[in-house]
Amino acid sequence: MVLALTACGGEAAPIAAPLDVESLSAMILHLPDGPVGTTIGDDGQCGRASGSDGDRGRFLDLVAEAGGAVGTCHIQLEGPDTTVESLVLSFPSEQLAVRAMTPDVFADVVRHHGLDCCGADPIGALVPAPGPGDEAVHAASASDASAVVGWRSGSLVGAV
Repeated sequence: MVLALTACGGEAAPIAAPLDVESLSAMILHLPDGPVGTTIGDDGQCGRASGSDGDRGRFLDLVAEAGGAVGTCHIQLEGPDTTVESLVLSFPSEQLAVRAMTPDVFADVVRHHGLDCCGADPIGALVPAPGPGDEAVHAASASDASAVVGWRSGSLVGAV
């Protein structure tokens, strides 16, 4: 654990270092988690959260505030009848992870990573839900063709 001191000599605030890529990779779904016939899609990677040139949004604003120190691991599993995406983000502090779970930022996390699925049938409003960790949310499209569940545990945020 690394400690950061305030410039005015106040109390130290703990700042967790983002988890390494191998640890993040162990937290997402993998090929054996899908049904027979599942393949790995082309939408996924592990590393540091980033955006393409000109890509802006509340999630990337939060990444910039974290100094780019947000670890991410994302995979897309394509089955015979469905596609499932799994994502984990590691923030350098629990406070930033809490902010990532606010409806406007989490909706942008979902959009940024392509978990919002079927553009013609977008995901609806995020609502609190029982789930693992410190807090959880879920949302579904109007036709229930797609859904997302997100949760936070300390400085980690996950979504499926």
